[in-house]
Amino acid sequence: MPKFRLEHEVRKGEIIFKEGDAGAEMYIIKTGRAKILKQEGDKLVEIATVGPGTVVGEMCLLDNEPRSATAIALEPLTIICINKGLLDHTLSKVPDWVRKVIRIVVQRLRKTTELRYQEILRGGILAVSWTIIQHASSELKDGKGKAKIPLHTLLSDIFDLFGSSEEDNRKVLNYLAKIKLGQITQEKTIEYFETEEIDIISELFEHCRQKRLSENTFVENFSKGAIWLARVIYDIGIKEGALSGTLCSVNYKQVAMHMEKHDSDFNTVGQELLRELVNLNMINLVGEQGQESNVNSSYKHITYSVDQLPRLIKLLKWQQFFNLDIVETI
Repeated sequence: MPKFRLEHEVRKGEIIFKEGDAGAEMYIIKTGRAKILKQEGDKLVEIATVGPGTVVGEMCLLDNEPRSATAIALEPLTIICINKGLLDHTLSKVPDWVRKVIRIVVQRLRKTTELRYQEILRGGILAVSWTIIQHASSELKDGKGKAKIPLHTLLSDIFDLFGSSEEDNRKVLNYLAKIKLGQITQEKTIEYFETEEIDIISELFEHCRQKRLSENTFVENFSKGAIWLARVIYDIGIKEGALSGTLCSVNYKQVAMHMEKHDSDFNTVGQELLRELVNLNMINLVGEQGQESNVNSSYKHITYSVDQLPRLIKLLKWQQFFNLDIVETI
C-alpha cells in the first residue's frame, strides 16, 4: 500500500494549498479552522470558513483539474493528508464505472460550486447597487450624474434592507471602486462613497438582475456582426453625423463603403446585419423622400437615437466587468 503522512501540523497563516496549483493531496481537518478564498484580480476574497471534520482539496484529486480555491490556516491546525497514490490505490478496488461516476459527480459539484459563488456575488451587487441608485435618485436631478453618499448611511441602509453584513457590502463597494464606478473617500472623520455616472451603476444592476433570472442581457441580444456594425455607424455619426433633436443621421453610402472593405458579400451579410439592428430598434433606414424604408428598399440615410445606440457602445466598454461568468467577481 502507498505510504502517506497521516498527520501534519500547520501554523496560523500558513497556506495549505493555492488556487490554480495542481493537487497531489486532499486533507481532513482534525483540529482548528481554515478559511477558503478565491483569487479575484489582485485580491483574495474569503468565501467560507471550515473546521474539524471538513474535507478540503478533494476535487482536484478526483477530476485532475487545478485547485479551484486557496486554503489558509486561521489558527494552528492538525490535518490528515491523503495523497493521490493512496486514493488511486483505494479506487482501484472499485469497478471502473464507479470511478467514472465519481469523476462526473465531482465535475458537476465543481460547476455547481462556481455557479453558487457567482449567484451569491450577484445578490451582493444587486443589493448594494440598488441602494446606491435609491440614494442617487433623491440626490440628483433626473437621476443623472454623480452622487456622494455617507458611507455609514449607505452600509446601514443596505443592512436594514437586505441583511447583508458590512464586510460583504464593503467587498462589493471595493469592487465598484476597482472597476472605476466609484471610490471611497474621507473628509475629516466621515467616509463617503462617491459614484461615477449613476446610469452605469443602473446598467450594472439591470445586468445582474437579468443574469439572476437567466435572461439575456441587453448586449447579449446582439450578434458579433451587429455589434461591429453598430460601432461603425456610431463612429461615423460622431465624426460626420447630423443631429436633429434626439436623432443622429449618417450617410448610408459611407457605412456601406466601410462594410464592403470588410466583407465582399455585402448585399447578403450587410443587409442581414442592418435588418438585425432595425429589429432591435437601434437604427432606422431613411429613403430618398425622407421616409423610413425597410431593408429591401433603397435608402439614403441611417438614423439612430442619441440615447439607444450610444448606450450599446457604452455598455460594450463595461461588459468585461459586468459579465460575472468571465470576471465580474469581487
